[in-house]
Amino acid sequence: MVCMAGKRQDRITLLRDLEPKRAILKLSVPTLLACIMQIVYNLTDTFFIGRTDDPDMLAAIGFAFPVFMIIQALTNIFAIGTPSVISRKLGEGQVETAKQASSTSFYLSLIMAAVITVVFLIFIDPITKASGAKSGAVFTYTKEYLWVISLCSVFMIANLVLASIIRAKGDTAKSTAGVLIGAGVNIILDPIMISTLGMGVRGAAWATVIGNVCSVAFFLVCLIRNSDNVSINPRRIKLQGGIMGSILAIGVPASITMIVMSFTNVILNNVATRYGNLVVASLGVASKVFSMVVMISIGFAQGYQPFAGYNYGAGKFDRLKKGMLFTMFSGTAVCVVFFLLFMFAPRFLMQAFSTNPAIIDEGARMLRAYSICIPVFSLQMVATVTFQATGKALVAMLLGLSRQCIIYLPLLFALNHFFGLKGLIYSQPIADIVTTVLAMIFSVALMRNLSRTTAAKEENNGCVCEDLAREDEI
Repeated sequence: MVCMAGKRQDRITLLRDLEPKRAILKLSVPTLLACIMQIVYNLTDTFFIGRTDDPDMLAAIGFAFPVFMIIQALTNIFAIGTPSVISRKLGEGQVETAKQASSTSFYLSLIMAAVITVVFLIFIDPITKASGAKSGAVFTYTKEYLWVISLCSVFMIANLVLASIIRAKGDTAKSTAGVLIGAGVNIILDPIMISTLGMGVRGAAWATVIGNVCSVAFFLVCLIRNSDNVSINPRRIKLQGGIMGSILAIGVPASITMIVMSFTNVILNNVATRYGNLVVASLGVASKVFSMVVMISIGFAQGYQPFAGYNYGAGKFDRLKKGMLFTMFSGTAVCVVFFLLFMFAPRFLMQAFSTNPAIIDEGARMLRAYSICIPVFSLQMVATVTFQATGKALVAMLLGLSRQCIIYLPLLFALNHFFGLKGLIYSQPIADIVTTVLAMIFSVALMRNLSRTTAAKEENNGCVCEDLAREDEI
């Protein structure tokens, strides 16, 4: 018990007292490692399917991806909503409420997983066709992949929710370890199941599922052995009061944003089919490669999230501002490296996932287009996570919807109409640039509000309760 209390106090000290730069680096390095492994995790299927030299299989992975993302989007109700509540409640010293939030969200996510499995399996054929895989071998491959993922969605969902709960209390090392275990298992099994056993896309799906099972087992052991700040004890489930409302206030907007993103990808795939399966395959590979930038940016932001939520809840706004600026700067520095890779070595990146010259050429053109938004991409991600961590769900949702719908879809249809495939390719990076400008406008407003609240705190001898409540209304 003394050891557990000591570890809990160490994590609280890190969030509350350690210099913001050092605290965020300690929190972000593990999440960055986890995201790097998640990148490998996401690209492993594409890599080994690409080695089969079958464009239909490669296209099927691209068609299945939006459906995969819908499952993750629904999971985000709990995987994003819960960490925000946990970190803020720990900052306020309400440990029991944090435990109730974690337990409630975990068991509700399992119920949601059961519903998803039943619905997706019943409607597997129309879902596959809606993804853009209309007929032939592409339809068969896509359906095979989605059937396995739908059947075992409980493990994917539990993996994401448990990782977010552990990360929310500042234990990013264990959260990272769980991701590494799952990714490692997936990487080992992919070539065996796809090629050696000749299972193709089904093998890729089963390798993903087994990796998730291993991660869930690790996380469960961690939480059973150590429930100092969070818990999965069913006795702590609490549906009444403000816990569920607080989780849903953050989680539902985040989920809506990702659902919209998933449907946007479905729309993109359907528009791209007009240019043929080679373009769809190229787009799928290029999008997965671009996910490296997304995941690295998310890695910095996820490490910073418990720091932001804790210090906001504790009223330490100066620390929050310093942490936000440092995270933005660090993420941008890494993004510049990716910009150089995408701009000057796109063929090298594409050759890692396909031997087809047409796919390599088309994908390289797409990566160069994506490069224009990369230098500012981390700014957008950090701003969005800041608004989630501080309970400003509507602003976070607006930024997410701008990137994936409000700004992106009009650009997609307009540019595709006037400029054809080139317009289709450039619509996403242009939408990202516009969204980043919008994110910076909101971020400046938030920083000014926090500065005013800090000044009021000093005038009122540390009382920030009313100001904090007004901030949460924004």
